[in-house]
Amino acid sequence: MFELLAVAAIAAAPQVAPAAQQTVPAPTDIAAQAKTEPVKTGDTALQNHPQARDLPYDEDYSGLRDQPRGSLWDKLKYIPITDSTFLTLGGEARTRFETRNDQRFGRGPQDGADLEFRFRAWADLHVGDHLRGFFELKSGLQQGYDVPQTVSDRKDIDVGQAFVEARTALGDDGSIKLRVGRQEIGIGAFRLFDMRDGLNVRRSLDAARLMVAKGAWNGEVLGGYAQNETLTPFDNDTNEDFSFYGARLARTAQLGPFASTIEGMWVRSDRKGAAYDAGTATERRNTFSLRVNGHGGRVDYDVEGTLQNGRWGNQKVRADYVTANASYLFDGAWKPKLGVRFERGSGDRNPADGRMNTYFSLFARPVTLNGELNRSNLTLFGPSLTLTPTKKLTLDATVNELRRTSRDDGIYLGSGVLLRAATEGTSRQVGVRTTLGARYLLSPFVTVGTYINHVEAGRYLKQTGDGDNLNYATVFATFRF
Repeated sequence: MFELLAVAAIAAAPQVAPAAQQTVPAPTDIAAQAKTEPVKTGDTALQNHPQARDLPYDEDYSGLRDQPRGSLWDKLKYIPITDSTFLTLGGEARTRFETRNDQRFGRGPQDGADLEFRFRAWADLHVGDHLRGFFELKSGLQQGYDVPQTVSDRKDIDVGQAFVEARTALGDDGSIKLRVGRQEIGIGAFRLFDMRDGLNVRRSLDAARLMVAKGAWNGEVLGGYAQNETLTPFDNDTNEDFSFYGARLARTAQLGPFASTIEGMWVRSDRKGAAYDAGTATERRNTFSLRVNGHGGRVDYDVEGTLQNGRWGNQKVRADYVTANASYLFDGAWKPKLGVRFERGSGDRNPADGRMNTYFSLFARPVTLNGELNRSNLTLFGPSLTLTPTKKLTLDATVNELRRTSRDDGIYLGSGVLLRAATEGTSRQVGVRTTLGARYLLSPFVTVGTYINHVEAGRYLKQTGDGDNLNYATVFATFRF
């Protein structure tokens, strides 16, 4: 009901003036990714609307200062307080109906269907050119869920973000920003830091970030803590048993015909009670990542390699992850884009050799919308196809072979919890995943869509005794202003 009223209110408003020009991230297929991607309409004005940004604090409406603000949307996005101070208000309401068969491939309690509601509301206060404060409330509710809920399924209400940011210019083409407080963090391709948008409750961290941008270069140092997430109201607190700090450096460049980004990152994570198939222990792990992505003409590519070392209990950590994605845009009325995807996360090779080889993906984006499997000890590869029949409609399909990287390690849920132990089977073959997705931009403020994920259980799952095929389907409607 809230969505229908809000849509009606926005529709009744006059023509929306576009906000200041924003740099929109390169889109990826909606079926393979869990985050909300930029609206792929080809319409610059629409891409400046709320659906173009997954992190609302990246939106900048200061350009409305010198424009007529006749519509309701204009008035919410630029509320003048003084000559140099203004407030931006925004929000999101998402309704999603889900059906499931044999989640966790038939093991444990099962849920047939549920209805999810996610609400977010935020206020962004800009005080002059050097100071801002950002505050967001979040809520994720469910009806008809018949199994124990997790912190990514439900949160009655809590503070999603609350930070202050000081900033100053660095010459004519640069800036320095210091952001401190509770905040969502999305970096690069979201394989180390992600907001968990595809699930019902988004993730935030208690952190500080010092970010510098100058010309083609940008980077940051950051540090903070995860949260102790709960289901009940206003009691998420800092998880001092899970801390992190690190640094990132990136540069945009022209590599041959490709407009590319080269990005390197190091993160130190300290966790008590880090659990894997091999057991539970205190872990101190360094993660080193190098990523190169680009697009030029008809070709897009993204390659990232990650190495990890450190200590897990008395064992040395030696883990790795690599991914490579490429796609080609063909001629045709529906703009077919054919891609190929490969990912490999290492698994423990021998629990008795004094080395922990299981890859830990930090705060990564889930592999799929429902996040049924983690990247730890998982190798996947296969093709993808994206079609754009109209400017507002996007269709996706993927097929991925799923395999255990190591026979001496199990497979893990998207949350990182062990799903099947290594000793339950000898095969590497986990299964074959097929996904179908569709998203339609009903208006600049409303997106509707559907997503289907089917995993045909492979030999390893059948060897464990609970090797049923997994089916997940959802239809959703998102209103965001």
